[in-house]
Amino acid sequence: MNLLSKKFLLFIIIIEIVFSSIFGMYIYNEESSQIKSKFKKDVDDKISILDMELLLKNEALYSLRGVFDNSDLVTYPEFKSFSKQILERHHSIKALEWAPKIVDDERQFYEALLKKDFPLFEITQIDTKSEKLIKREISSYYYPILYLEPIKGNKNALGFDLASESVRLKVLEQSAQKNSLLSTSLIDLVQNDHSKKGFLSVLPVYEKKSLTEKSRLKNVLGFVIAVFDVEPLITNAIHKTHTDGINFIIYDITDGKNELIYKTPNKDVKQKDSYKYEKILKKYDGRIWKIVAYPTEKYVSERRTVLPSMIILISVIFILFTTFYINLIIQRNKQVERKVQQRTKELNKANEKLKEISRTDSLTNIANRRFFNEVIHTEWYRAIREKTTISLMLIDVDYFKLFNDKYGHIQGDDCLKKVAMCLKTSLNRSSDFLARYGGEEFVVILPNTNDANIVAQACRKNIENLKIEHELSEVSKYVTISIGITSISPNVNSSLTNFINQADKALYEAKAKGRNCISIV
Repeated sequence: MNLLSKKFLLFIIIIEIVFSSIFGMYIYNEESSQIKSKFKKDVDDKISILDMELLLKNEALYSLRGVFDNSDLVTYPEFKSFSKQILERHHSIKALEWAPKIVDDERQFYEALLKKDFPLFEITQIDTKSEKLIKREISSYYYPILYLEPIKGNKNALGFDLASESVRLKVLEQSAQKNSLLSTSLIDLVQNDHSKKGFLSVLPVYEKKSLTEKSRLKNVLGFVIAVFDVEPLITNAIHKTHTDGINFIIYDITDGKNELIYKTPNKDVKQKDSYKYEKILKKYDGRIWKIVAYPTEKYVSERRTVLPSMIILISVIFILFTTFYINLIIQRNKQVERKVQQRTKELNKANEKLKEISRTDSLTNIANRRFFNEVIHTEWYRAIREKTTISLMLIDVDYFKLFNDKYGHIQGDDCLKKVAMCLKTSLNRSSDFLARYGGEEFVVILPNTNDANIVAQACRKNIENLKIEHELSEVSKYVTISIGITSISPNVNSSLTNFINQADKALYEAKAKGRNCISIV
């Protein structure tokens, strides 16, 4: 081989090595990009599970509040029984609690009452110096924990006055004024002897219905409360997917402060900062969380192939198999894309199911009050645009509290289910909308309807034909309903609030006329 040939060969080798190195670096960077995309996808999967956990806990509290809304007096055994059912479905909840509003004149009575079952019971507060529970100072009112499930592991919270601590009291008052589910920031739980971080989600129960914002706090009976231990809640959620090697840091940024509420307990402190991924969760219960995620070096290395090094070392083989490898990369990308699309489709289905759950009344399996509020606004503005008539029917089961007193809450729940299904089958059009308005009240929206009385008469007769026995009813020996109707062809100056109030007024008139009848305003 002459010098020229050697030089040419050396030149070819150098060109091959340079080309292979450049191509190897290109593959390395592409692989890094794919790892970043996969990492973001894995993080989003875990965040979606956490989203579901946070959304499903709301269903638990609304179900528990329904028990208090449907009864004048909920006993501790009833609370305990219903709470056990909820806790079996929601393992992320550490405890469920009931905290009624008690004025100072009632304090001795309630303390004496609870001491029958818990001899050491007293209303307590946290001592600011020792940070231990002590007897509550005298106050004009209290929000003590009177019902608690489970007792085991949470007994210290029994009797603790939520009004004695500013963070808890502020959330209670805001929740009562807004009539909405709110959560505290990260706080020290009083459940255990050893302090643990967690948060409370609270939901108000009122003495009266249809309260104004100003009168809600005055008329609040108490609060149903869910207690969450932060670390198990978040850890269980993010480990429901099988991907490991991801470190999470979660901050509460609600008040403009980065309050650390969770950090992955991981011995592998080496993490790839260049893959850092931040995301802010949508607002839940008045709180905003920001998630910062890092992959560990192990996560990245497990997804890193040896191909780039092989390309650099074996330049000639790399060149020969470039086309083949690129084709493999393309096929791999397509598989990843198909998996991503399939996973996205599954998540969308899960989100739709969650959305349906949040809109459905858990007892009657029809639309709930929240969904009604969405639909009535939609139909109202459609009627304005299309210049059509819209009718509203408010329906009340006659003497339902007497029915509950006579036959019990289980039979009462069964009665409400039958009434809901009967009303649903009494509506002829797919556009007619039925929802549970609250307690024993139902509401029907009838878009583009000129004579709602025909529909109302059919509903009333069909309910009566169910022949559900009701010995304490003053109008029939069977369960009956009273209906208030109002109709309007609204314009831009019409008031939706007045429209709903008119239906409520009509229902009141129907009750005043003797019930089991229809009144139209």
